Amino acid sequence: MRKGKAWSEDEDKILIDSIRSGFTAKQIAQKIGRSEKAVGYRCSRLHIDVAETKNKTQPKAFDLADVKCPFIDMLFRGKSIKCEGLGESGYIILGYKNETEWMNHVNRYCNREYKECPVAQALYKKYGEN
Repeated sequence: MRKGKAWSEDEDKILIDSIRSGFTAKQIAQKIGRSEKAVGYRCSRLHIDVAETKNKTQPKAFDLADVKCPFIDMLFRGKSIKCEGLGESGYIILGYKNETEWMNHVNRYCNREYKECPVAQALYKKYGEN
């Protein structure tokens, strides 16, 4: 597999700012001079869900780059949250019936009050922290 040009810190900053501003993956790619596929790969590598750019809808009440919980592995827009698991190689998936419930959880527990999240509390116990 051929490696592409390395991403600079400036490009990452433009990428994150553009996602926050609601630009599509195509618009971001044009802005930084990369392919849409390269933008998707970079977002995947940074664990940023770009579903909102692929579907050309803007994020609603929060920015995915603002997640503060240290146990988040991946957010799947409006569907589920993948967190670190209690075992050595496992993980926990939190699924939601609708985007409103998902967004409420992300806003409260992933962004603001992550130490109050039941999953985070169990993981803090795993590491012997309170």
